[in-house]
Order: sequence, then C-alpha cells, then structure tokens
Amino acid sequence: AGMVTGTRAAIGVAEYIEGMEMPEIKEEIISPCRDRICAPMLRQGGFDPAWVTQALQGTIVPYYVCLVKSEERLQAALTMVKFMRTHLVPRLKAEDPHQWRLCIEVTNMISDAELLLVASLFRKESRGSHYREDYPYRTDPKIPLYWTILTQDENGDVVAEKRNLPERFLPDYEHKTLKEIYPWDMPKPEGYVVPEGFEEM
Repeated sequence: AGMVTGTRAAIGVAEYIEGMEMPEIKEEIISPCRDRICAPMLRQGGFDPAWVTQALQGTIVPYYVCLVKSEERLQAALTMVKFMRTHLVPRLKAEDPHQWRLCIEVTNMISDAELLLVASLFRKESRGSHYREDYPYRTDPKIPLYWTILTQDENGDVVAEKRNLPERFLPDYEHKTLKEIYPWDMPKPEGYVVPEGFEEM
C-alpha cells in the first residue's frame, strides 16, 4: 500500500508543480531543516539507529499489534512509539553516512508507526484486513463510510478525524448484498453477539 500511495503522490506532485516558477526559499526556512537533518552527524553521544529500529520493530511488528488489534494493546504500543519520537529520535547519533541514512529512516518509521496506531485506534470496527478483536463487526452500513484524516496538533501528536467518502467511492448497496461487497469473514470471540444496529461480518 505504501508503494502504491507513494507512487501516486509523487505523480500528483510532479503534475502539480509542472510549469510552476521555482520559488525563492529563504535561508531562515532552510537553516532549521538542515540543522535537524544533520544533527545526528554532529552529536557526541546518543542512540544507535539500528538499536532504535530494533526497539520499534519489537513494539509494532508482533501480530497482536499489527494484525489482531485491540484498544489496550494498540494504546500500549502507541505510548511506546510516542516515547521513541520524543526521547529517542532527538538523540539519534550517526558516525558515518550509512548510519546517518538509518537515522533518517527510523525517524520516518516511527512517524509511520504513530500514524498506523492512531488510525487503528480511531477505527472501531473490523473490515477487510483491519481486524479489531474488541470490535469484530463492521460498522452499520447506514452510517456513512469515511476516510480517516490524520493531522498533527500543536504538541506534535497525531490526531484523527472523519471525512465522508465521496459518492463515487461508495459500495453498490443497491445491486449487491453486504456479503457480496464484504466476502471475508472475521473470527468472533466465544459467545459473541452482534450488537444492535450493526451487521455481522
């Protein structure tokens, strides 16, 4: 998914800037970016990016976080990822260009992990490959489908909000059954009862 959306974003940006005049970027804008990106090469001490990467993968990769999700585990992982963003990323250290690249990569990986976890917590349903153990059903189809929009607040935290899907992206509820639109069946906990107003997956 990342490769597809990244490619589409790059094409969109290229089409948007085609024919535009090159803007003048002032030094006061460039300087903070340069200082932030180059900081790992200038630090006298700090964290090895390979170790931070290993810590991140141990937090986000287990199946009980990235595949079989629940509020408690997602929130625990998010707490750790936020800690990495605020306490480890500012102290990443590189001793050579290779480690410098790894510092940039793990910084981006931590940002991506926070986006994933916030979106997964926000989406209280199971649909497609998104499975919430604590919400093993699909949202009532009478509730409008939406995109999850992620932004950053003044504290640097990721926040989520809904934006209803344009009509052209909506499923064909008129001519297809829910089972035809969503053929996958999700596992249910023992004794599971479909809540009122929801459709069983």
